[in-house]
Amino acid sequence: MDVVQEALEDVSRALPSHCELLWDRTPGKSPRKPTADNPAIPDEWRPKPEAALCAYLTHELTLRLAGHRVAVNREVLIHPTDPYGAGDRTDILVEAMPSPGDDAYITSSGSVKLVIEVKGAWNDEVPTAQDEQLAGRYLPEAGTDAGIYIVGWYPI
Repeated sequence: MDVVQEALEDVSRALPSHCELLWDRTPGKSPRKPTADNPAIPDEWRPKPEAALCAYLTHELTLRLAGHRVAVNREVLIHPTDPYGAGDRTDILVEAMPSPGDDAYITSSGSVKLVIEVKGAWNDEVPTAQDEQLAGRYLPEAGTDAGIYIVGWYPI
Protein backbone atom coordinates (compact mmCIF):
# COMPACT_ATOMS: atom_id res chain seq x y z
CA MET A 1 0.00 0.00 0.00
CA ASP A 2 2.82 2.39 0.87
CA VAL A 3 4.57 1.74 -2.44
CA VAL A 4 1.40 2.62 -4.39
CA GLN A 5 0.92 5.81 -2.39
CA GLU A 6 4.56 6.81 -2.99
CA ALA A 7 4.18 6.09 -6.72
CA LEU A 8 1.04 8.24 -6.90
CA GLU A 9 2.85 11.07 -5.11
CA ASP A 10 5.66 10.76 -7.70
CA VAL A 11 3.09 10.92 -10.50
CA SER A 12 1.61 14.03 -8.89
CA ARG A 13 5.02 15.72 -8.85
CA ALA A 14 5.65 14.76 -12.51
CA LEU A 15 2.20 15.83 -13.71
CA PRO A 16 3.11 19.45 -14.59
CA SER A 17 5.51 18.18 -17.25
CA HIS A 18 2.99 15.58 -18.51
CA CYS A 19 -0.32 17.38 -18.23
CA GLU A 20 -0.51 18.39 -21.90
CA LEU A 21 -0.93 14.66 -22.59
CA LEU A 22 -4.25 14.88 -20.77
CA TRP A 23 -5.74 17.66 -22.90
CA ASP A 24 -7.18 17.68 -26.42
CA ARG A 25 -6.38 20.65 -28.64
CA THR A 26 -8.48 21.82 -31.52
CA PRO A 27 -6.20 24.05 -33.58
CA GLY A 28 -7.36 27.58 -34.14
CA LYS A 29 -6.75 29.71 -37.18
CA SER A 30 -4.03 32.34 -37.43
CA PRO A 31 -4.22 34.26 -40.69
CA ARG A 32 -1.20 36.40 -41.52
CA LYS A 33 -3.36 39.51 -41.49
CA PRO A 34 -6.51 39.00 -39.45
CA THR A 35 -9.51 40.94 -40.67
CA ALA A 36 -13.17 41.13 -39.73
CA ASP A 37 -13.89 38.63 -42.52
CA ASN A 38 -10.93 36.41 -41.60
CA PRO A 39 -10.41 36.71 -37.83
CA ALA A 40 -7.82 34.93 -35.70
CA ILE A 41 -9.37 32.02 -33.83
CA PRO A 42 -7.47 30.75 -30.79
CA ASP A 43 -6.75 27.08 -30.12
CA GLU A 44 -9.44 25.37 -28.07
CA TRP A 45 -8.34 23.10 -25.23
CA ARG A 46 -10.46 20.66 -23.25
CA PRO A 47 -9.47 17.90 -20.83
CA LYS A 48 -9.44 14.37 -22.15
CA PRO A 49 -12.13 12.01 -20.82
CA GLU A 50 -11.64 10.21 -17.51
CA ALA A 51 -10.72 7.04 -19.41
CA ALA A 52 -7.58 8.78 -20.70
CA LEU A 53 -6.69 9.89 -17.17
CA CYS A 54 -7.14 6.29 -15.97
CA ALA A 55 -4.97 5.00 -18.81
CA TYR A 56 -2.28 7.56 -17.92
CA LEU A 57 -2.35 6.63 -14.22
CA THR A 58 -2.31 2.89 -14.99
CA HIS A 59 0.69 3.37 -17.28
CA GLU A 60 2.56 5.46 -14.72
CA LEU A 61 1.80 3.03 -11.87
CA THR A 62 2.85 0.05 -13.98
CA LEU A 63 6.19 1.72 -14.76
CA ARG A 64 6.82 2.89 -11.21
CA LEU A 65 5.79 -0.39 -9.55
CA ALA A 66 7.81 -2.66 -11.83
CA GLY A 67 9.69 -5.19 -9.74
CA HIS A 68 7.25 -5.06 -6.82
CA ARG A 69 5.17 -8.16 -7.76
CA VAL A 70 2.17 -5.93 -8.35
CA ALA A 71 -0.51 -6.15 -11.02
CA VAL A 72 -2.11 -2.87 -12.11
CA ASN A 73 -5.31 -3.35 -14.11
CA ARG A 74 -7.93 -1.02 -15.59
CA GLU A 75 -11.68 -1.46 -15.78
CA VAL A 76 -11.78 -4.69 -13.79
CA LEU A 77 -15.22 -6.30 -13.65
CA ILE A 78 -15.89 -6.81 -9.94
CA HIS A 79 -19.66 -7.33 -9.92
CA PRO A 80 -21.20 -8.87 -13.06
CA THR A 81 -24.85 -7.98 -13.64
CA ASP A 82 -25.44 -10.19 -16.67
CA PRO A 83 -23.68 -13.02 -18.52
CA TYR A 84 -22.45 -10.67 -21.27
CA GLY A 85 -19.87 -8.70 -19.25
CA ALA A 86 -21.94 -5.80 -17.95
CA GLY A 87 -21.56 -4.74 -14.34
CA ASP A 88 -19.54 -2.66 -11.91
CA ARG A 89 -15.95 -2.06 -12.97
CA THR A 90 -13.24 -0.39 -10.93
CA ASP A 91 -11.22 2.30 -12.70
CA ILE A 92 -7.95 0.79 -11.45
CA LEU A 93 -7.38 -2.33 -9.35
CA VAL A 94 -3.94 -2.91 -7.88
CA GLU A 95 -3.33 -6.41 -6.63
CA ALA A 96 -0.20 -7.78 -4.95
CA MET A 97 1.04 -10.66 -2.92
CA PRO A 98 1.21 -9.52 0.71
CA SER A 99 4.32 -8.35 2.46
CA PRO A 100 4.86 -8.79 6.18
CA GLY A 101 2.66 -6.28 7.98
CA ASP A 102 -0.04 -6.20 5.27
CA ASP A 103 -2.19 -8.77 7.10
CA ALA A 104 -5.05 -6.31 7.56
CA TYR A 105 -5.50 -5.98 3.79
CA ILE A 106 -5.26 -9.63 2.72
CA THR A 107 -8.40 -10.80 0.92
CA SER A 108 -9.87 -14.29 0.77
CA SER A 109 -7.85 -14.87 -2.43
CA GLY A 110 -4.65 -14.36 -0.42
CA SER A 111 -3.74 -11.13 -2.20
CA VAL A 112 -3.73 -7.49 -1.21
CA LYS A 113 -6.22 -5.44 -3.25
CA LEU A 114 -6.42 -1.70 -3.65
CA VAL A 115 -9.27 -0.09 -5.59
CA ILE A 116 -8.58 3.31 -7.17
CA GLU A 117 -11.54 5.39 -8.30
CA VAL A 118 -10.71 8.26 -10.66
CA LYS A 119 -12.82 11.31 -11.45
CA GLY A 120 -12.07 14.39 -13.49
CA ALA A 121 -12.53 17.66 -11.61
CA TRP A 122 -15.32 18.53 -14.07
CA ASN A 123 -17.38 15.43 -13.15
CA ASP A 124 -20.66 16.24 -11.38
CA GLU A 125 -20.19 13.16 -9.14
CA VAL A 126 -16.94 14.37 -7.53
CA PRO A 127 -18.63 15.32 -4.21
CA THR A 128 -20.52 12.02 -3.85
CA ALA A 129 -18.62 9.24 -5.65
CA GLN A 130 -16.04 8.63 -2.91
CA ASP A 131 -18.78 7.59 -0.50
CA GLU A 132 -21.40 6.15 -2.84
CA GLN A 133 -19.30 4.57 -5.58
CA LEU A 134 -15.92 3.71 -4.03
CA ALA A 135 -16.80 2.97 -0.39
CA GLY A 136 -20.43 1.97 -0.93
CA ARG A 137 -20.06 -0.37 -3.90
CA TYR A 138 -16.56 -1.03 -5.23
CA LEU A 139 -14.71 -1.84 -2.01
CA PRO A 140 -17.26 -4.43 -0.80
CA GLU A 141 -17.61 -5.91 -4.30
CA ALA A 142 -13.82 -6.22 -4.67
CA GLY A 143 -13.59 -7.80 -1.22
CA THR A 144 -11.30 -5.16 0.28
CA ASP A 145 -11.47 -2.08 2.45
CA ALA A 146 -8.45 -0.37 0.87
CA GLY A 147 -9.24 2.36 -1.63
CA ILE A 148 -7.93 5.61 -3.02
CA TYR A 149 -10.11 8.34 -4.53
CA ILE A 150 -8.30 10.50 -7.09
CA VAL A 151 -9.69 13.69 -8.56
CA GLY A 152 -7.73 14.74 -11.64
CA TRP A 153 -7.21 18.48 -11.70
CA TYR A 154 -4.31 19.62 -13.85
CA PRO A 155 -3.36 22.79 -15.69
CA ILE A 156 -2.99 23.01 -19.41
